[in-house]
Amino acid sequence: LSQAWVNRSPAAVQQQLYTPAGHPFLPAREQRGMAGPDAPKLRVSRTERDLHEVRHARALRHTGRFWAWKVQVYEFYKSGPVQCGVAGLILANFLVECIQRQVDPHAEKHPKVWNAFEDFFCAAFLVELLVNMYGSWMKPFFRIGWNYFDMFVVAIGILILVRCPLPGALRLVLMLRSFRVFRLFGRIESLKKIVHSITLSLPGMFNAFVIMLLVVCIYAVLAVDLYSQYFVMINPGDPNNPDITSRGDKYSEEYYGTFLRSLFTLFQI
Repeated sequence: LSQAWVNRSPAAVQQQLYTPAGHPFLPAREQRGMAGPDAPKLRVSRTERDLHEVRHARALRHTGRFWAWKVQVYEFYKSGPVQCGVAGLILANFLVECIQRQVDPHAEKHPKVWNAFEDFFCAAFLVELLVNMYGSWMKPFFRIGWNYFDMFVVAIGILILVRCPLPGALRLVLMLRSFRVFRLFGRIESLKKIVHSITLSLPGMFNAFVIMLLVVCIYAVLAVDLYSQYFVMINPGDPNNPDITSRGDKYSEEYYGTFLRSLFTLFQI
């Protein structure tokens, strides 16, 4: 990026990044006739926009020595090898968790080994988050929703590192470290697409669920009318009939006696 482009204000950047006539990477021959309020919009990748904001923030606001390597750290962290390394680290942590639950479920045989693995991964994820925050601070970092999940997971790791005693039910929070593997969805682009596609399909799936629920409810109402008195209709005076459940109720009444019982029975079927 040229120095003139870096020194532009954020408002001008936001306008020109999405206007073909003002985009710095668009050839001049493609910009002819594209200016004006009715000009078509040009889609720019989030990575390119974030990189520009990082450079712009360093050039205008972060002039101290602490932020001198901000752009270099951002480019280093967003590079393919580093992202693959972070994904491998997350996967390795999950495999260690699985192996521990198989060979030593209660961490009684080799507690020092498992604690060493846990401390290593907690420290590694803490360093990774700090590098990400340093390179992307501030808007590019908080614009990505997966970073909030990363901060939550790292916060749990800090509690493990400092051996913080949690009272009562708060100890269950430490169990959430198993969800670290979900960070893979924020690192691998193909998994991101799958998660995004599932999110977009939720409204349609909800509509299908409502239709299915209505159909099952209709059959539940019919089942109460047809089968709730089935025992009385077939064997009205036989107390020793085998149609008695182990809980002492008639099968017809226990499974189809009321609407909710009938609905639950159909759900099990």
